[in-house]
Amino acid sequence: MNQKKYTMFMRMHPLVNFMYFLVMMLFVMFYVHPVLLGIAGIVCFAYLCYLGGNKQFRTMLTLIPFIMLLSLINPLFNRNGDTVLCYVFHRPITLEASLYGLVAALMIYDMILLFRVFHIIMSSDKIICLFSKMLPIGTLLFTMTLRFVPMYKAQLAKMRLAQKGIQHDVTQGTRIQKIRNGVELISGLITWALENGLESADSMKGRGYGLSGRTSYANMKFTKLDWNVFALEVVLALGLLYGSFHHVFQISYYPVLTWRRGGMLEIVCYSLYGLFALIPLIIDYKEEMTWHFLRQKI
Repeated sequence: MNQKKYTMFMRMHPLVNFMYFLVMMLFVMFYVHPVLLGIAGIVCFAYLCYLGGNKQFRTMLTLIPFIMLLSLINPLFNRNGDTVLCYVFHRPITLEASLYGLVAALMIYDMILLFRVFHIIMSSDKIICLFSKMLPIGTLLFTMTLRFVPMYKAQLAKMRLAQKGIQHDVTQGTRIQKIRNGVELISGLITWALENGLESADSMKGRGYGLSGRTSYANMKFTKLDWNVFALEVVLALGLLYGSFHHVFQISYYPVLTWRRGGMLEIVCYSLYGLFALIPLIIDYKEEMTWHFLRQKI
């Protein structure tokens, strides 16, 4: 299944998209909380499967063994914690270090998912529209970096295919020949990247980049739906901030696991975060259902 293009959430104003990713990433990074991490991981995994189908599903599954390996590193090298589960090579493995390693690995996995969704939703045009006036040079560098990564991957695949045709691939020949073929491949890619960079610089100079008074055109305006969704995001974010000020998401792993329960306020804050995370799926699903019903009337 190919990646879906131009879903309703993709077509919304970049400020609405950016607000969503900003809040999601901040709560994932600064609150190493298992409930928040679980909600973010499940929703982002589902949304990636919705956008990319089986390809994204397989890619995300291949990362799970790596994340599980990361979760084992902390208890092996961190002796903090009072509850000793066992000893490995005369080193204590504590429950608290194991739990923290698990949630830390889950946080890394959630950030990978969020950045993959960010890469699909936030195009270079949207980033330029948001930050070109405040940070023109930084915005350009960031968007060019996002553009060069897939471009270099595609060029590397073409070069490997060409080298494989003349029996010079990194998987062919003796060990010395494989190393030599790999060095030639990297050298060719670097040469191509430098030439492409010079061509891009000449093209930008010819188009007048950096001249005073030059502006960029962006046909992105707030619609009624954008205002409604943005207002919903702000209200939900304020509710989450209210919960954070009342230490709803406070959890400590050392020396013993301490989870401060907030009662009904805690349940409400989890619900608000879940609703916030589901905003893209709700918008896109609502559009699909509306389109489906309209087609039925034809």
